This record gives sequence, C-alpha cells and structure tokens, in this order.
Amino acid sequence: RDGTVRPDFYDRLAEQVRRTIDIDGILALAAPLAPHQPESIIFPHEPLPPKVAIALAMDKAFNFYYPDSLDLLRAWGAEIVPFSPLEDRALPESIGGVYIGGGFPELYAGELSDNETMHSALRSAALRGMPVYAECGGLMYLGDSIEDEKTHEFPMVGILPCRSTINGTRLVLGYREVEALADGPLMKRGESVRGHEFHLSALKQTPDVQAVYRVLDQDGRHEGFRVNNVLGSYIHLHLASKRNLARDFVNFCTAWRETSSS
Repeated sequence: RDGTVRPDFYDRLAEQVRRTIDIDGILALAAPLAPHQPESIIFPHEPLPPKVAIALAMDKAFNFYYPDSLDLLRAWGAEIVPFSPLEDRALPESIGGVYIGGGFPELYAGELSDNETMHSALRSAALRGMPVYAECGGLMYLGDSIEDEKTHEFPMVGILPCRSTINGTRLVLGYREVEALADGPLMKRGESVRGHEFHLSALKQTPDVQAVYRVLDQDGRHEGFRVNNVLGSYIHLHLASKRNLARDFVNFCTAWRETSSS
C-alpha cells in the first residue's frame, strides 16, 4: 500500500511463471524463420524460356482475350505470334499451335469468307494434327458458315461441321462449370473448370462429332466440339482459373511440334 515491494515478490512471480507458462514453447515460436518465397498458384517459379510458338488470331474480328491468359502462356514457354485471319494469307511459320479467341466475326463475315487462302492454311494445319483452340467467335469461324441477320450465309473455314447464325437469336450470358469429356490440349478427361458464355449467335446445326464439355450446372448438356486436335467451344476460359490449363496447352503444342518436325 505504501508503494514498496515485498522482498519475495519477484521470487513468487518467477515461480508462478514457471508453473503456468510454457517458456520453451514461446521461445520456439519466437525463433527467426528462414525467408520463404510462397509458391505461385498459377505461374512457374521463374518464366520458362520460349519452347514453342503459338499463333494468336488478333485483328478487328478477333480480339477478346484475357491478358492474364497470354501472360501465363508466355510464362510457361510459349512465344505468342499474332496473325490476322482477315488480312494474312498464311499462318506464321514454325508454330506448334493456334489460339483463336472471341470477337465479332459476324461483323466481318464477308472479309473473313473471302480470305480462302487462310481457310486452306488452317484446314491443312488441322489435318496435320496441329492443336487449334477456338472460343466463341473462333468456334463460329472454324465452322462451315456464318449467317447474318439477312439470312445470307458466308462460307468459313469448315474444320468443324457446324453453321452459326445471328438471325433471330437471343443473348446467351452466364457463368458455366464444365467437365472435360476426353483428354485434350487443355484438360484431361474428368477435369472441370469455370468459364462463361457471352454470345448473340447460335448454332443452326449441331455437328456429329465428339463434344468437348459437359456443362455441370446446366443438366449436363454437351457443349463444344472436337475434330482431331481442333477444339471449338462457346465457353470462354480464363487460363488462370485452373493451374494446369496454360501449362498443359503449351506442353501439348510443344509435343506436337517436336513430333511433327522429327
């Protein structure tokens, strides 16, 4: 009460600490930790040197890509080589795969249809087994034709036996969870991933070929089409949505390139 400390205070305090506190445990928790670099969920520890060139459709007809997806492809060893289905007459040389993303091919259907030399180049690549991955607008382009609002049909590449139209169609919009129905350039059979649909066009004809996906959140409807190593689907995928997507696509293209060159 007078502010003085009894002579045995610290002894009793030390004894209480010894009996009630795990000093060794606290010291162990307080020990310095070695520096730790967390493992990236989707990127390799270090970007890999380029090992395969992948042609990327990029012009006013095809330009819907996630920049993150392209960054991932580069990080896993892809050299991205842009080309124009509208203006170029041939695919880039020495490539191991093709990526044709979304866009508005219906707005440039006449110009795309007129470039028959590019159609031939893509068909030749597909016949050789080159991996070709197409989303939404890319799917429309690889089909037999695109029908405009005036019911005029413009011939397209013709790799996938389907025809698309924007005549009297309605917007299809929403997130999708899909499961791969067979092994392919992006996923193994049974793997699933989230994606989304956003398109005004619809298919007039469903090709009698192997489907790519089963849509898990839409009563298991089949979606997308595969012919040889050509995959076409209305589903847009962000390659960061699953760790192995970009890596496996690059590796698939690399393996095909090495095999076809031997």
